[in-house]
Amino acid sequence: MFYQILREVIMNSEEMYEMLGGYLNPNGILFSAILATVIQAIVFLVYLSLRGTALYKMNAKLGEKKLWLAFLPCGCFYLLGK
Repeated sequence: MFYQILREVIMNSEEMYEMLGGYLNPNGILFSAILATVIQAIVFLVYLSLRGTALYKMNAKLGEKKLWLAFLPCGCFYLLGK
């Protein structure tokens, strides 16, 4: 399914370029992809830090050791399981 969509985009790229008045060029596509990746990375890091802080505080109140696991993507499951 993904390849069908990609094939359609490639086949219709010249029409899309003309429809958008020349704004859809390789540099614009690359910039958009990089910008979207950076925004997703920032949102993910904010999510990890907020989740880690919450787990850190909850487990500190319980007297748990290895609190640094709260900030690891898979380490939080260890602390949640305890």
